[in-house]
Amino acid sequence: MVLSDLRRLRILRELAERKTLAAVATALDYSPSAISQQLAVLEKETGHRLIEPAGRGVRLTDAGKLLARHAATLITAAETAEAELNTLTGTVRGRVRAVGLQSATRKLLIPALATLATNHPAVEVEITEMEVEQALPELRLGTVDLLISDEYGGYPRPRPQAWTTPSYSVNQSGSSSPPTTP
Repeated sequence: MVLSDLRRLRILRELAERKTLAAVATALDYSPSAISQQLAVLEKETGHRLIEPAGRGVRLTDAGKLLARHAATLITAAETAEAELNTLTGTVRGRVRAVGLQSATRKLLIPALATLATNHPAVEVEITEMEVEQALPELRLGTVDLLISDEYGGYPRPRPQAWTTPSYSVNQSGSSSPPTTP
């Protein structure tokens, strides 16, 4: 088996999480047809059937599930290697994909990213407005690096149990208090 393209593994991993070709296509900004074609190439590369019809959609076969689990490890290893190679130049580079609610983004994220742009101009920044319920799966998948949200006392936002999340308290004037861990 020769895997020549990690993008195909990312597609498979996305399918494992998102469950439909349409959802994967939307998330990765491809057409559903392009997603299907890339999965067909991946099946040829591996020599295994990775997806099978299921009603009006598809589902992963046992081989597809197995490869999707390993895809996350392979993608993370490639990203780590790229980051380590970038440290050899002494220049911080890469991409930060941040999402958040408009109010939280305006108060916290934009000033922080202005400082980042000044100190590390080779870092690309993408900011998208997104609700927390949509953003958490993206964060888990690694398609988003940073989530800025709001939370009100007595009404906690959902978050995975294993995550520790630094919290900042921002008052109406825009000043913030030191981080705490909920």
